[in-house]
Amino acid sequence: MAPQHSRLVVIAMCVVAVGMTACRSRDRLAPSVPRPAADASDATPQAPAGEEADAPARRQRLMAAAGARAEGSRRVPPDRVAKPIPGQLPPAEIEERLARPIEESVYDPTLTKDEKIDLLYRHYHSSGRFDGPPDELLHAVLSEDMTDWEAAEYWDRVPYGDRWARYHAAAVLRSNPTSVDALLMWAKQSVTGPGSVSMSARSGAYLAVLQQDPTHPEALLQLANTTLQSQPLESGEYAKRMIDAHPDSYHGYLAMGMAYEQLRDVDAAKSYYDAGMEAEANFRIQMRLDNLENVRARFEQENGLGPIAEPAAAVAAATDRSRSPTPDPAREPSSRRAIPDTPEPPAPPGPPPETPAPVQKYQDAMEEYRSLADEFESITGQKYGGLQDFDDYAKQTTNWMAWRYMELGQQYVEAGKPDKAAEVFEKAERQFPDDPLIQDRVNRSR
Repeated sequence: MAPQHSRLVVIAMCVVAVGMTACRSRDRLAPSVPRPAADASDATPQAPAGEEADAPARRQRLMAAAGARAEGSRRVPPDRVAKPIPGQLPPAEIEERLARPIEESVYDPTLTKDEKIDLLYRHYHSSGRFDGPPDELLHAVLSEDMTDWEAAEYWDRVPYGDRWARYHAAAVLRSNPTSVDALLMWAKQSVTGPGSVSMSARSGAYLAVLQQDPTHPEALLQLANTTLQSQPLESGEYAKRMIDAHPDSYHGYLAMGMAYEQLRDVDAAKSYYDAGMEAEANFRIQMRLDNLENVRARFEQENGLGPIAEPAAAVAAATDRSRSPTPDPAREPSSRRAIPDTPEPPAPPGPPPETPAPVQKYQDAMEEYRSLADEFESITGQKYGGLQDFDDYAKQTTNWMAWRYMELGQQYVEAGKPDKAAEVFEKAERQFPDDPLIQDRVNRSR
């Protein structure tokens, strides 16, 4: 054996001996820790009996086995050594797809939803986008395999998802125009954010809800709230209906009191707040009660104006005396608009949002009705009294707009303006040609 080879053998034997000594030392230091069982795939062939003393030969076998494993690993392609994480494509395919327009992957039916999401978020990160409302691509991926209503409910829970919740609610209404859930979703998601719509459009949605469910509490209260500033008498009509339908709830009394506050009748407002506390004690009503004297003082200081003392048939005549407090007739609200219409905020850039057909119908009818009602005083010299008898109208239809048209026409008749009344009835028939109340009144007027 050559001297150089002899030195290598000695070094190898020393390394093995030192390793065995270290292992024995570790065993003594931690005798209670069992050694893990060796995996069968990593096991090293054991030396046959009688060969343990042949350290150089055993060392050669160990080195040969290690070399074989290393050579084998070099022959496996890198993208198959590291398996992709579930929901992700192999690294090479990810790189290749990100080099192309991301839309190709988002709309690729061969990819799973998780793979598309992973690619899309990688695309956002590489383009420097880390926040913001969901765009069309993210909407397309996350809404995949959902029905329109499922998607509407999903986006209703997602931050900044109001645009897409409204989008899918409108889609539901195209196939089912009477869906109360879709109407409420559309109205709720139209309040703020990109594509928010006017109060008259939301009112159209809530009026469509009342056509299907005449005592729906959310629709009544939302209509009372959205008309409070510019149409306080209308607000009181919805609040009155809420009190009639849900006398044990404080909400209707609160809404009625706020309508009277808007009309500067503090005493009438207090009577409804007191009744609300008896029906269902609530901190919101108590806060209004606690602040009423400040409200009264402010009214008295503003140009010496006190409560408007003209009677308001729209609220007083419709009030159910058996369940609602009886305000002093001298302080009943007036049919006059106390505050001008609140201007709509500037429209956001871009095309206007799609308004579902049933919502548009009621929105158009409401705007036309108010235009006709605004002319009433100048044409007749009298105050328009608003709705008079809810229950009588409700026997024939649940359409609030039919009620309003018929009441306005009737008051034109009573004021000696039959031509104007005929115009109101004609426009009502054009808006709602199949409504039984309108048809009955139009036939009687012919």
